Formats: sequence, C-alpha cells, structure tokens
Amino acid sequence: MARTTLRTAALTVSLFMLSLCSCDRRVTEVYYVDDTPPAVPSGVYSVTGDGEIIVYWCPVVEEDCDGYNVYRGDSALAGPYYLIVTLYGMYQDYYTDTGLFNGKTYYYAVASFDESGNESDLSYEDVFDTPRPEGYDVTLCDFDTKPDSCGFNLSTQAVVQFDSYNNTEADFYLDYDNGNLFISVARDFTYLQDMGYTESLDEIGYAPAGGWSQWGRAEAIPYHTYVILTEDDHYAKVRLTLVSASLHRMVFDWAYQTDPGNRELSLPPTEEVPLY
Repeated sequence: MARTTLRTAALTVSLFMLSLCSCDRRVTEVYYVDDTPPAVPSGVYSVTGDGEIIVYWCPVVEEDCDGYNVYRGDSALAGPYYLIVTLYGMYQDYYTDTGLFNGKTYYYAVASFDESGNESDLSYEDVFDTPRPEGYDVTLCDFDTKPDSCGFNLSTQAVVQFDSYNNTEADFYLDYDNGNLFISVARDFTYLQDMGYTESLDEIGYAPAGGWSQWGRAEAIPYHTYVILTEDDHYAKVRLTLVSASLHRMVFDWAYQTDPGNRELSLPPTEEVPLY
C-alpha cells in the first residue's frame, strides 16, 4: 500500500534551439530542466525514547541529493503526514523528534530532495513509535537486608517496600538466596523474562509475547536486561548496571510503557503466544 504523497514528479526535458548565423557557422545550445527527484530513502526505522523518538534512514548517495524532509503523522498508511523538519546534506541519516507525549503513538516517513527542489516519494517502511518514561541508576537492597527499599513500582517510578504477607506496591523486588541475588515479581499476575546481555537499555526495542519465567524470578546478572509485564498490562524493561551479592544490592536503568498493552519499549511485533 502506498502512502498519499505530497508531490509527484515526472521527467520532462525541454529543448531550446537558438541558431546564430555568422560566417556560415551555426551554434546550437541545449538546456535541460531537472524535474527528476532523487531516490526514496530506505531502511527507515525508529528508536523509542523518553518524550522523544529517533528516526534513522540510509542516506541517498546521489550527486545532486541536497537533503531530507522528515514527516510525522497521527495514523498509519493513510496519513496525512506533516513536514516537521528539513535537513540539508546528503549524508544526514537521523533526526531526533523531541517534545512528544509519552504513551502516544507517532508515525514517520522520510523523503529526499535535490538541488533543484525535486522531492522523492515518502519512504515505504511502516515506521511508528510510542515514547515512554525511563530512569537511571536506581539502587535496590535485597529483601533480607532492607525490606523497605527492596522493591520498585514502575508506574510511580519509586523504590518501595515489599511485604509478602500484605498488599504490596512493588512490581518486582530484589531477593537473596544461597549467595546469589534474584529479581522476583511481587504479584501473582506479573511476569518476567531475562533477555540476556545487552550493550544498552535501548537494545531491547520490543517486549516479547511469550517465554516468561515460570518461577517468576531470574538471577540478577550485570548488564542483562529483563522485560516485565505488570498485572495491569503494562510492559517495562530493566537493565542491571551493578550487582553485588556481598553488598546485597543492585543498580539498574529502567523504561516503562505507559500505553497499556503496547509492547513497544523498534521491531515489528511477533505472533502472539501464550504467557507460558
């Protein structure tokens, strides 16, 4: 399906002949009007941020490519898309769209233009993203050492107490067991999955549809990212930056999707599978 484009282009070549007669010699001058746009940008994708979205694309390496127009819309293929920025330079390959609302989904497309002002069609990829809040360098102690600061509430973004006998505000908490630290869910219908080693919090762009831990906990390992599905249907991710069993604590970065049921934490969703 093609988006509604803002401009169509066709090749027209205008030939102007001017004949000058002097000493039986004729000079013919030919002028060309450039109405051909550069290629459509490809490889467009986005990275989710806190109140912002970064849009990337592959540069159009053509001699007269002069830059890119980035468009944003509030719906998918039908648009309409609105121009939000013009970037000059052939090798521009990303734009950070800031001042966005967390929990709202935005749609993006990119077009290239040349030195004559010809603009390509909008990019073909279906690019959409939903910003969400995030935080850094949160410290939890384990349940046995400091139960009043062993839990974390993702919606309030606060370190809280975990009490296994009463209602708890925590979504997950830090537990100590036989010399090791574990991240454990704090509620019956909260789910957890260890996504493995990651270079950054942004590396996990989309929450999985299944594969959750059947035990509701996972060993706390430095530089691993864990995805959490809360009992009220919100997805989140937590990346550990420090784990110390001797100090009975861990430090982590987090991101929480405020839009219920939205797994976007810039990958397409996978087929739904059961929670277990």
